[in-house]
Amino acid sequence: MPGAGWIARRVHCRRIIMGNDKTTDASGYHRGERAAQARIGLAEKMAPLGPLILADSMPGQHRQFYEQLPWMFVSAADDAGDLWASVLCGEPGFMHSPNAKNLKIRAGFSALDPIVEAIRPGADLGLLVIELETCRRNRLNARLLSCVDGELELEVKQSFGNCPKFIQKRELMNIGQSTAPTRTDFQKLDVSMQNLVSQSDTLFIGSQFDDGQATANRGLDVSHRDGLLGFVRVEDAKTLLIPDYSGNNFFNTIGNLMLNAKAGILFLNFHTGSILSLTGKAEVVWAKNEALPFDQVDRMIRFSLKRGVQIHHLITYRWQFEDYSLFSLKY
Repeated sequence: MPGAGWIARRVHCRRIIMGNDKTTDASGYHRGERAAQARIGLAEKMAPLGPLILADSMPGQHRQFYEQLPWMFVSAADDAGDLWASVLCGEPGFMHSPNAKNLKIRAGFSALDPIVEAIRPGADLGLLVIELETCRRNRLNARLLSCVDGELELEVKQSFGNCPKFIQKRELMNIGQSTAPTRTDFQKLDVSMQNLVSQSDTLFIGSQFDDGQATANRGLDVSHRDGLLGFVRVEDAKTLLIPDYSGNNFFNTIGNLMLNAKAGILFLNFHTGSILSLTGKAEVVWAKNEALPFDQVDRMIRFSLKRGVQIHHLITYRWQFEDYSLFSLKY
């Protein structure tokens, strides 16, 4: 249990971040997140937790954690304003933090990845660092300061840890890359793509909050979603229905989508290193407004595809499935 001094420092730090931003209050959440919390009756309970968890810099244990991992997930907006989610890979140590406010990432982007055009100085990035073997994950909002010789330098605006709920355990295996990546562009999911979605137990979703003010919670977010095989329903060739299971009740993604419908979704094939990256719009569907196809789920995300990219053999790493999260088995 953190001591009173630690709590006071966290609260003070968070208040400095917020300044006079009218879209946030002492909780540190933006109005979309607060609206989602209020809708399920948790606004009062969640309000005091924000200042204790949301920080404007990276704690030492997070910085050490990043240096031992081979990947990081990222979301960004392209020149058209469309959101994409992708993954950066490298040898452990390709991420390092020279201080609590800055993170450097040395990772080459494939020219085939649609997120490439979004990686430019001044861009807001949503970052997720996750270790599937231990079910540990942290989230970051950051601004890209520079991209020189393949190294990204980021300024952290908001940093916080996430609980291990719904993370399926996988063992990492580095087998190298023997096949050159290939790309397919599309506006509809073909049968093979629909099968990949239906057979996935994991996805990553990028979303955005931007009220035009330079606040810490302005920017992008990328979030992890897990469930049993088939937890994502393919309604048709352009529409997916994704359950939103009970998590930490911060509602980063749901709160963003309540204010901004743009979203990017990433599916990985852990066995082949291929990705399916989708951009479009998403709406939050509440159980009180529509009958939902999952028991014990109060809301879902309906994603409508604008366009997508499939890149085969993009990722050099492979993962072996170990076990489902106990939380996934409840649904």
